[in-house]
Amino acid sequence: MLEKATILVKAVNRTFKGQGRHKRGGAIRALPVAWGMWVAALRKGLRKGSFGMSIRKIGAAGIIAVAVTGFIAALSMPAFGDGGPGLQRGALARGEVKAPPPPPKVQPKAAPAATTPPKAAPIQPPAAPKVVAPPPAPVPAPPPVAVPPPAKVEPPKVETPPPALTAPDGARVGVINLDEGVMLNVPQGWAFWPPADAQAYLRRTQAAAPAGRILGVISPAELRPTDANFWGSIVAFNPIGRVEEARGERFTAGDFLDETRAARPPNAPRLIGFPVAPAFDPGRKAITWGERYDGAAAAAAERPLRLEHRLLGRRGVASLSTPAKTDQLIQFTALAPTLGAMLGFAPGNAYGDAVVGDPAPLFDLPGVITNRPKSAVGTIAAGPAGSGIQATPLTPSAGPSSPSTAPTADVAGGAAAAGFGIASLMDGWFQWIAAGVVLLAALPWIIFRRQEDDYDDDNLAPARD
Repeated sequence: MLEKATILVKAVNRTFKGQGRHKRGGAIRALPVAWGMWVAALRKGLRKGSFGMSIRKIGAAGIIAVAVTGFIAALSMPAFGDGGPGLQRGALARGEVKAPPPPPKVQPKAAPAATTPPKAAPIQPPAAPKVVAPPPAPVPAPPPVAVPPPAKVEPPKVETPPPALTAPDGARVGVINLDEGVMLNVPQGWAFWPPADAQAYLRRTQAAAPAGRILGVISPAELRPTDANFWGSIVAFNPIGRVEEARGERFTAGDFLDETRAARPPNAPRLIGFPVAPAFDPGRKAITWGERYDGAAAAAAERPLRLEHRLLGRRGVASLSTPAKTDQLIQFTALAPTLGAMLGFAPGNAYGDAVVGDPAPLFDLPGVITNRPKSAVGTIAAGPAGSGIQATPLTPSAGPSSPSTAPTADVAGGAAAAGFGIASLMDGWFQWIAAGVVLLAALPWIIFRRQEDDYDDDNLAPARD
């Protein structure tokens, strides 16, 4: 035990006096000696059986062992070890440890003289030019979003109905359906008078009546048929059938006036010119023109002018005829489109309503003005009494361009259509009617002839017993 204590003391002493690794080595050697002393004291006390003295030895040896162990642990810390930054700085400050000398400077040796030419430096390829990326384009700021102003809520508009049309006593306005499928649309400011007023107006002014059936007269609403300054457009319908849209170029021919003059009856006012040239509107299917008569005639003394408007239909022609004085030509010519817009046909009677099976046209466009059909054979029979349609013999026409051989009709006071006589109606049925008449005349003769033959045969037979 004493020997071990001596070894322990030496180790501890070496530890305190040592430096660096010597200090750690002494501490490491003192550790097993201290614990060995504790173990030896424990074994000795157990073996001798005197626990009083043994416990004290064991405790003292344990204390020494623990102390040595803690001391060794403290020496292992950087502050107490070999070269810890804290211990080294303290030792250098106290002068206990000398600073280590700086490392010797190594001088580079001179290179031996070159005996061989130096190797040529490898040729480096030229560096590729640096591609500088263009700076990014500035992102434009989004346009300001225009916020629409709040919609104005307007109160609902109350549509007032148009004022009711008012007409003078005995007249009519608005949409008027007439006979023969003719329809009028008379606006406010105008008035439609019945046929009796139209006839009285023609008689008072001694104006020639248009061809066809007179349906009434349109006039300004402020005028009455009995007024001295009354004027109006005579509405009529001429049932000449559907007119063929052909030979419209005749309107501009130099001899068309002579053709029209030659077609008029001898007792009609003499036509001396067209103050408004004839023209055809293919959109409205309308013909417009103006006529000037010789003022020497009684029928043209007061109103030597007449503006004409013809609207083609499925079964005939609706007309507006406006007798006028010489100083009324410009005024009436300006009013012609307004008057023409009032004239029309009811559904099913317009020009475009024709269907397969309708009669073939007998008149073309020039025939509406000349009142001559395209071609005819026979006689136009006289119209009803007072119609002015006279029976006129017809000769075969050499063609549609031969006006001298075409039929004529007197329109001096007529109200029936020209061109629709017995001959024109029998043109396609005459042979069948004649055959029927012959058959009816021969039927009694055939029947009675057969009975007489049977009677003769009975008389010739011998008598029976």
